[in-house]
Amino acid sequence: MKQIFLLFCLISIQSIAQKDTTKIHTDTISKVAPPKKDSTYTSSNISKSNNINIDDSESINIPPVILTAFATLIAAILGAFYKFFYDRSINRQKDELELVNKRLEEFYGPLFFQLEVTKRIYYQLLKTLKVDEINKGDDNTKLEWTKWYRDVLHPINTDIEKIIYTKSYLMTDHKIPKDIFDFVAHITSYKALIKRWEQDDYTEWFPETEFPENFPTHIANIYKELKENQVKLLEPISMFKLLFPKS
Repeated sequence: MKQIFLLFCLISIQSIAQKDTTKIHTDTISKVAPPKKDSTYTSSNISKSNNINIDDSESINIPPVILTAFATLIAAILGAFYKFFYDRSINRQKDELELVNKRLEEFYGPLFFQLEVTKRIYYQLLKTLKVDEINKGDDNTKLEWTKWYRDVLHPINTDIEKIIYTKSYLMTDHKIPKDIFDFVAHITSYKALIKRWEQDDYTEWFPETEFPENFPTHIANIYKELKENQVKLLEPISMFKLLFPKS
């Protein structure tokens, strides 16, 4: 695309230069040619005409080589400007794509899929236990819940907690959302509760800190935005996008 742009600039400038040269020669001929109505020339008129012809010829007779060199120089300057802005846009797009990929691969992608898995497991457990909510079931139901949570759900939640601790710098939020703090507090409370279950202490079935219901939705929305941005960044840079990057 850059080669086509340079060729277009060179052809355009040469065409303009040729048109200007033709116009100048035409104007010169009209100035030098004698009027048709007056066929009598004095020596002074002939001398003035000759002087005009000589002066005009000296000022407008530009060799084609110079015009070509000038056109080539202008095309090279325009091409250099184009290359500078094109390379800068490519590097900027590359950096943005690397950041988006890193956020998807190391933070929002794992969180999105693991939260989605825990949600599906939880609703499947409700169907298995035939209850609408775990805390509304009898003691046998709650006992079954403790096994499911300890062996299946808790390992996934601790993985999510680890990602939050180690990869929080990849968050798109300028401030850490409250839902993330609530989630970490919820998992921490469960850790203490599991220790009591292991000692056959079932006086409490659930922690005081509840699971933040908006947390999975928040992560899913950002994951979707990043995927859309990733697709856009994979598209080649057009001339319009180069001239109007914010459009």
